[in-house]
Amino acid sequence: MNQEVTKALAVKFFEHLTRGDTASAWSMATEDVKWIVNRHDIRTGLRVTMNRAQFERMFADTEWVFREPPRMEISALMSGDGRAAIEARGQAVAKDGTPYNDHFVFTFGFRDDRISEVCEYLDTAYSEQALNYTPSAEQ
Repeated sequence: MNQEVTKALAVKFFEHLTRGDTASAWSMATEDVKWIVNRHDIRTGLRVTMNRAQFERMFADTEWVFREPPRMEISALMSGDGRAAIEARGQAVAKDGTPYNDHFVFTFGFRDDRISEVCEYLDTAYSEQALNYTPSAEQ
């Protein structure tokens, strides 16, 4: 896949997710797509890796946190060597009125012209503190 195609796929996937349209996003991904978060598992030291179902549960679990879905704005887009990366800023207001302004980097891996891996990098300490949120053990 060339760089323009990987960029376009990453942006379209990202746009679907930020609108809450997970079905359209997943239609662009492999069946065994992995979502990896930079939050480390205390027991193993490994980053948290989720399959589609686990991501859907985590995504649904955050609905109670915000007054409306976070607005995500892409600030940079890169690709090369069969991968793409999006740098973005997320803004929202928590249900209790707390402003939420985090920065993210998402990297995308591809296989067979589909997204096979998404790695999400964010300030997890800020996120958990700002939202008074602690992810469940199975995430």
